Amino acid sequence: MDFDGVVVGAGHNGLTLAAYLARAGLKIVVLERNPRIGGGCTTEATVFPGFAPYSVDGGSELWDKNRADYTQRVLDYWRVYASNLDGDNLIGSYLFTPLDVEQLNINMRQGAVRMGAYVPNQLGINRPHPLMPGSRTPVEGLYLCGSSSGNGGGVNGAPGYIAANAIADDLALKRPWTPVPSPEWQH
Repeated sequence: MDFDGVVVGAGHNGLTLAAYLARAGLKIVVLERNPRIGGGCTTEATVFPGFAPYSVDGGSELWDKNRADYTQRVLDYWRVYASNLDGDNLIGSYLFTPLDVEQLNINMRQGAVRMGAYVPNQLGINRPHPLMPGSRTPVEGLYLCGSSSGNGGGVNGAPGYIAANAIADDLALKRPWTPVPSPEWQH
């Protein structure tokens, strides 16, 4: 079977890319090693409380030692807004810590979900590398759309959208979607 493109990874950014390319009329195959698609969006209910420090109370290893206490603190805070969150309707809980993120994702050092430090020399056109910004790579036909992608990295679908537009430009495809206008910087 012939395909026009292959998307490696069925997380939300990869699925976003595949959907846009399919809408443009390309035959796309999506490859995923996990039994469930969706990447970080595959839990029944999840909270991503924002940025938590990598090192707590003296060291990152204390996340594991104090996981039950930290989990209880998060649930207690949730109960301020969801008073019915109790043993009858709470099937299970697991606190996914910055230490877990790093241990399960080698490129997410110190639990950085945007991959790499969120510092000026790793933002915008410097992602994933200053010599290779955006979705295109030096390998013809190979595009990036993961969380470390430039001009919209993170776990929000933007890297897939940006890669779909780069591919549409490179292959002179008619976009069946309405492109988001580029920002107009005013001084």
